[in-house]
Amino acid sequence: MDNIDESKYTPIKEGQATVLFPKEEAGAFYNPVQELNRDLSISIISKYLRNKENELKQKNKQYHPLIVEALAASGLRSVRYAKELPQDIDFKVIANDISQSAVESIKRNATYNNTTKIQPSESDAVLLLYQLSQQKEKPDVIDLDPYGAPTVFLDAAFAAIKDDGLMAVTCTDMACLAGTHSPACFAKYGGMPWHSSSAHEFGLRLALHSLAENAARHKKYIVPLVCFHIDFYVRMFILVKSSVALSGELPLHEGLVFVCPTCESFCCNRLASKKDGKLKASQLEIESNRCVYCKSPIHITGPVWLDNYVDYQFIKELLETYQQNEQLHINSRRRILALLTLLNEELPDTPLFYALDRAAHFFKITVPARSIFVQALESKGFKTSLSHTYPNSIKTNASADLIWDLFREANTITPSKVSPETPAYLILKEKQTVTFELTKFKKIKEKKPIPVFVEKPGKNWGPACKKRKVLTDKINALGNEKKNEELDL
Repeated sequence: MDNIDESKYTPIKEGQATVLFPKEEAGAFYNPVQELNRDLSISIISKYLRNKENELKQKNKQYHPLIVEALAASGLRSVRYAKELPQDIDFKVIANDISQSAVESIKRNATYNNTTKIQPSESDAVLLLYQLSQQKEKPDVIDLDPYGAPTVFLDAAFAAIKDDGLMAVTCTDMACLAGTHSPACFAKYGGMPWHSSSAHEFGLRLALHSLAENAARHKKYIVPLVCFHIDFYVRMFILVKSSVALSGELPLHEGLVFVCPTCESFCCNRLASKKDGKLKASQLEIESNRCVYCKSPIHITGPVWLDNYVDYQFIKELLETYQQNEQLHINSRRRILALLTLLNEELPDTPLFYALDRAAHFFKITVPARSIFVQALESKGFKTSLSHTYPNSIKTNASADLIWDLFREANTITPSKVSPETPAYLILKEKQTVTFELTKFKKIKEKKPIPVFVEKPGKNWGPACKKRKVLTDKINALGNEKKNEELDL
C-alpha cells in the first residue's frame, strides 16, 4: 500500500473488497449490475468448498483448493473471493488476464486489500488453462466470465478442471442465444436457437448443451447446480465429473425441440433412450412437418439440455443461508432471494413454458388472470409454476391440447376478434375436450415478503462496452510469443 498513490484512483467498495480504478476509467471498468453475479458466486462457491472440505475430512484428507479466474480484468471478483470465501479453508486464487494493465490492476488491488491469497497471472486464458491441465494439482474451481460467449475457453477449461470440480460460466451474448443471430449461435454453441417467449430459458438450455458437449469430449459429464438467466446474461454453476460411461450417456439428457413459430407450441424430442442397459436412437415424436394445432410449418431447434438446470436441494440450502443472515449481500439480497425462490419453485423435468400474454395477443382475446389459469389446471390434477425467465409464464405437465382448451373456454367468455382461417382461429374453432369452468375461480394476489419476480436492477443495467485498451493489450500479448514462453505459473 505504501507504493500506491491513492490520489490517482477512485476507490469502489463492494462486499468486503475495496478496489482502486484509475479515475478516468472507473465508470467504464466497474459495472455495479454484476454485483448480484459476484455475490451469488461467492455464496455458491463457499457452499461448494465447505461441502468438499467436509467430504474430505471424513476421509482424513487435507483440502487446499485452487480457484482460477481466467479473465480477471481489474481483479475485483478475485479479491472478493480471497476475502469472502471461507477463511479457515486454505485456498489460493489465480487471477489471470492477458492485458498487462489489467494484471497491474490485479496486483495493485491485491496489495491494497492486504491479501496474500491471490496469485496474479498474465497469460492468454486458454494457454493458462491448458498449462494447468498438465499439473498434478488441477483447479478445483474455474470461473469464466468473458465479454460475450465463453465457448472458445471451454475445451481448455474442461481439460484443466479437477474431477468433481466446480465450473462457473457466464454468457453475455444473449442476442445470439435468444435467436436473433441463428448462424452465429450455431457456430458458437452448436445448436439452433428459438426466438420466442421462451428464448431466454431456451438460450440457457442451449448454453448448457454446449458445456455438456465439451465435457463429453474429455470423458466428463456435467451436473448443473444453479443455472439461470438474469438481466443481460446467463450464469451457470456446474459440477464436472469424470466417467467414460456416463459421459457417453449425454444423448439421454439432450434433445431437439420441434417448435411452431406461429402459436409457440413445442415438442421436446430426446436424442436417445435406454433399454436393457443400452442406448438407442429415439423415435420421432411428431407426426407431421406442420403444427397439429395451427397448421404452420414446424421448425427444428436445438439440440438443448432437457434435464433440470438446478439441484433443488442445493438451492434450498442456499435460500436457508440468506434467510439466516439478513445482512448477507445486502445490496442484491432482495433480487437474489427472488431469483432463488423462483428457481426453487420451478417445476422439475418440465422444459420450457407457455407465455399467457403472448398467447392472448395471438388469439386477440382478453384472458383471465394467470392465477385463474393456474387454479383451473391444478383442479384437474396438473402441476404448474412460473419460469424464472418470464413473469407471465406457465410451466406445466399439462399438454398443449389442454392449454388451448383453456383459451377456447376463455373465448366463450370474451369472444376473440381473430379473422376466420387465421392460425389462431383454427385453434379456437376446434372442439373443447376438457371443461375447466373458469368463471368459478377468483383472482389470487399473494402477498410475499420478496418480489414475485426478479426486479430490474435500475437505469443503464445492460452490459458495459468492450474495453479498447484490453483489446490492444490482447493483440500485443498474442504477438509476443517470448512472453508466453516465460510465464511463471
